[in-house]
Formats: sequence, structure tokens, C-alpha cells
Amino acid sequence: MNKKNIIKYLDGFRLKHSILASAKQLDQKQEDLNRINVFPVADGDTGTNMAETMQAIADRAQHQEDDSFAAVSTAIADSALEGARGNSGVILAQFFQGLADKVVGKKKVATHEFAQAVDNAVSLAHSAVTHPREGTILTVMRDWADFIKEHAQIKTDFVDLLKSALVRAKHSLAETPKKLKELRIAGVVDAGAQGFVHILEGMQDFLESGRLAAMTAATQMVDKIRHHTHNAEEAALYQYCTQCLIQGEDINRDLLKQELSLLGESLIVIGTHHKVRIHIHTNHPQQVFNIAEYHGRLIQSKTDDMRSQFSKKLKEDEKEMITVVTDSTCDLPEEFLRLHQVRVVPVLLKIRDKSFIDRVEIQPEEFYQLYKVSGGQISTSQPSPASFTQAYQSAVAHSRSILSIHLSGAISGTINGARIAARPFADATPIDIIDSRATSVGLGLIVQEAVRLIARGFDREQINRELQDAVRRLRFFVSMPSLKQVIKSGRVPKFKGWLGELIGVKAVLTFDDGGNVVEAEKVLGLKAVQEKVLELTTMYAVRLKNPRFGIAHVMNRSLAEAYRQTLSQQFATDDIFIVAASPALGAHVGFGACGIAVLGDHD
Repeated sequence: MNKKNIIKYLDGFRLKHSILASAKQLDQKQEDLNRINVFPVADGDTGTNMAETMQAIADRAQHQEDDSFAAVSTAIADSALEGARGNSGVILAQFFQGLADKVVGKKKVATHEFAQAVDNAVSLAHSAVTHPREGTILTVMRDWADFIKEHAQIKTDFVDLLKSALVRAKHSLAETPKKLKELRIAGVVDAGAQGFVHILEGMQDFLESGRLAAMTAATQMVDKIRHHTHNAEEAALYQYCTQCLIQGEDINRDLLKQELSLLGESLIVIGTHHKVRIHIHTNHPQQVFNIAEYHGRLIQSKTDDMRSQFSKKLKEDEKEMITVVTDSTCDLPEEFLRLHQVRVVPVLLKIRDKSFIDRVEIQPEEFYQLYKVSGGQISTSQPSPASFTQAYQSAVAHSRSILSIHLSGAISGTINGARIAARPFADATPIDIIDSRATSVGLGLIVQEAVRLIARGFDREQINRELQDAVRRLRFFVSMPSLKQVIKSGRVPKFKGWLGELIGVKAVLTFDDGGNVVEAEKVLGLKAVQEKVLELTTMYAVRLKNPRFGIAHVMNRSLAEAYRQTLSQQFATDDIFIVAASPALGAHVGFGACGIAVLGDHD
């Protein structure tokens, strides 16, 4: 009968070999971690980054001759700082730095001393993240450390204490999808948190068995990873994962974090007063390096193109995908379009005598600023067939078919250009043209529905049928705070229009079954027209199952937010997006306009 292994203290030898076991455990699990990597960016490299970080730590630790707990902890912290890779790797580095800070001068530690050290380690790791989220590695770290802190005085045997703490960490890991929407949608646990649990498993296995090769795998991965286009909404906001290491004297980490915070997301600034590692997702890596060099000497730098990584992952995973194409009158969050690889064919905007390619050379907010000073001398032109041809050519290499979804054919010839461009591709790659009979967020909800159907595995014929039905169910209501634009366009006689302006007539516009713009209601007063849009939307939405909303505004974000708040409360949803309306809509309804589109399933 084997005698139970009881350990009353940890010294440098035990810590070192626990880390070696953890590094081996993580190395074996890195591909599994990559597959479930959806937050903060679904770029499929969390496992690789954590494994490389732990390997850098292990390489340094195994050559550490001083076997005091303090010396090994310091070696681990230094190597982690220099070798950290990715978001979770950098968090690990700060964790180990916090551990080392609390054990200075100690040859060995008892359970209560270890509890104080891991509590400090988690606090430091948490403080390094600019906008920490519940349901990530930080949550599991905190729950694990809290358990140790609460039980260290009672459980003085490290084997017993850490075994029980591992159970708590696994429970916390299982709860991560409940705390983070991105994980819940994808059907996975947090990859960084899972990696941390693997580290704990390796450590526990060594302490129990004393063997580095005894690699148990107690934690179960999620059986099936869903279509990853459901994952991680941040993926397309920032292009570059940027990291660097600086060395200097008296480096002010708080000031450094403050200066970098405006350049992106997932910002982590860790280290000491003499050496600091920076991690950030940004669109401006050189600015990050410039700020870093102001505070110290740049000794390491690295920039990874996350969009390229994500595109590569898509291509590897989906050789036979259905590609969605739309035009730039489609109003959806930019990150959604990038994340789901939706190709956007731009319309042409003209302000006075200057032309701009929509959303390429000018964004909606910039357009409206110029529009203010243009005196209303603006116009829009539909994309040429050549623009569609270019979009289709870029999609055919990895697409079994293409869905081309566009604004209403009743108000624009855009869809005709798409049909002309699609003809030469008919034999090689089928291109299905869908008339949304709407524009802006109305078109956006149809595109969103197409992505949803593709992700659910519907085939081409099913998707076409479902989208045609969705077009019939779609409603889009837009407030028109002024009649000036329709007077200028000639759609309303000048005398009638100016009389309406004089007495305060306001209109709610919508699209009829043929995709024509029509008046849904006329009311008196600005407040009345804003309320009427919400009233018409809710009256229709209550008839639907699972209503989904999109809101577009023309320089009126506050009204859009008010609409979102009301709809969120009434329909118990927090998934309502707000975007600046495309210039094609804004130029015709005027400043202050706000529209709500709603699409749902039949009850």
C-alpha cells in the first residue's frame, strides 16, 4: 500500500520541478487550447502563447542553482517577463512577478505564506489589465487564490490544499461561459483559464507523484467547438497584437499604462521599476513603441497581424464556405463585417465637386461633417459592375457559392450591377442575388441573418428560402425630423413641403412590400416623430419570436441610445447594435434622423 505523500513546505526544488511539470502539461494541451480560443480575439493562438511562455520559464528555472523558494521565484518571474507571449502569457508573467515579490529572502514557504504570495500574485495580475472581464483567466486565478487563502491555516499539507484548490479552479472554469457572452455563444470555456488549470494540474501531479512524466488530464475539454464566426466580437477592431520589453530606471508603469490606454484594447503593463513588458491590441504599433522608448530602452518588440491570423484560420477551417457580399449602404458594426469576412462593395459619394469611395476614403461621421458645410450639394452613385466583379473574384477561390445581398432595387440600380457582374461566374461559382427591399440597418439585419444561417450549417437552397422569408418579415422605421431633404429632392412639392415645415409636420418613413420608401405616419412635432418610430417598432416586434434589432442614426447618438435602452428592457436583450447611418440614407433624411430595424421569427 502506497504511503500518502505529505508536504508541509515548498522550497525552490519543488517549485522548480512543479513548473517543469506544468510546462509539459501545457505543451501537450496547446492545440486543444488553440481550438477553443475565442476571447479576446479568435486568432487560435492562446495555447501556443501560453506553452511558449511556460517553456521560456522552464528553460530558465531548470538551470537555477540556488534552490531557495525566493531565488527560483525570481528566476521564474524574470524569465516570464522576457518570454511572455500573447495576452494570457503576459498575465501569467505578472502573476509570477507578484508571487516573487511576496517571498523575498525565503528559503521555503508554508501553506499560509504561500497563500499570501498567491493572493498578491493575483492582485498584481488583475491590476495589469486595463479593462478586466469576468469569465477569463483572471476570474479562475482569483477563485483559486481565494480558496487557498481561506483554507491555508487548516490545510497545512500542500498536496491536500492544492488538490482541493484545483477542484475549486475547475468549478470556476466551468462557470466562465455563464460570465462571458462570447464563450457562451461559442459553447466553450475560456482558453486562458483552461490553460491556467492545466498549469495547476501539472503542479499537483508532480507534488503527488514526484514524477515529471506523470501527466494526467483530469479536465475535460468541451466536446464540440461551434462555428467560430460566432466568436469574439473584438477580433476585428484592432489589427495588431503588439508587444515589447523595455529596460530603464524608475519606470512609471501607471503613467505608461495611461499614455497607452487610448491606442487600443487588451492593454497589459507588467514588470518592475527597471524592466517592463507591454502587451496591447492596436492599430498603431509604432506609436506604442515610440511611447515605450520614451520611458526606457526598447530591448524586445513584436507585432502580429491578428486579422491575417484570423483570415488564415478561416481558410484552414472553411475550405468550402459560403461568402457574403453586400454594399456599403449596409449598416452593421465594422467589427462584425470583418469578423465574418463579409465583402463590402462601396458606393461613390460626391460632395460638391469631390468624390469619395464610401467607407474606404471616408467614414460616415467624416462625411456628415463635410456635409454640414457643403450647403447640401451632395449625391451618391451606385457601384459599377466592375466593383462587384472584383469582390466576386476575391471570393471564388475558397467559396462554393456567394450570397450577394443589397439595398432595395426599387430605390437604386445597385442590385442590377450585381446581377450583371454575377453572370460570368455562373458556371464556376453560383452567385445568389438577394434584394433586401431596405437599406441601412434593415439591409444589415438581412446580412446578419445570412451569416447566422451559414453558421448553423444551412445549405444554399435553404438559406435562399429563409432569406426571402426574412425580407418579408423585416420592418424598418426612420424618423424624419425635417422635410427639407425631401423638398430638395423634389419628392414633395415645395409649397406643400414648406407649409409642413412651418406647422411642424414630421414624417416616419418605411419600406413597403416592393421596397419603395413610403410614409408610415405623419405627426406634429419632433418628440412625437421620435416616439412614433419606437411605437411602430414595438407594436410589430411583440408579434415576433426572438426579435432582433439594429439602430442607425444621423449625428444623434443620444436618441439611438435611448431607443436601445427602452427596447433592451422591454424585450430582455442586450444584443442591440447602434451604428452611424450610411451616407446614402443620411443624405436623404437629414441630420438628427434615427431609424430602427427589426427582424424576428414567426410566433
